Amino acid sequence: MSSEIDRGEELRQVPDIWPLLCAMMNEDLLKECLEDLAHAWQRLHLDDDFCELLASKYRKGERDYDRAWLSMDKEELIKEVDEEIADLLIYKAMINLRFSDIVLIESDIEE
Repeated sequence: MSSEIDRGEELRQVPDIWPLLCAMMNEDLLKECLEDLAHAWQRLHLDDDFCELLASKYRKGERDYDRAWLSMDKEELIKEVDEEIADLLIYKAMINLRFSDIVLIESDIEE
């Protein structure tokens, strides 16, 4: 556990973490995301808690945005999907960077 804390502190010293996250975004990351989506699809049919989570997220969005998606055209909905895919890629890169053993070089870390 202490190594996890140390890794988080090490990453906090990096002034601009975006280049490191970009470096994590590669074909392997895409494969991981696709595997996560496949796993989610399986859970959808097998895991009542997951189905409830999805329903809860949908209902919250429906309340928060007053069913705005019903008046969106196809391009607007596709843009929303693209934004969610970007979020997925960023979160996966953050997980991989946070819990990896990639060595940061001195130029990555703030002096």
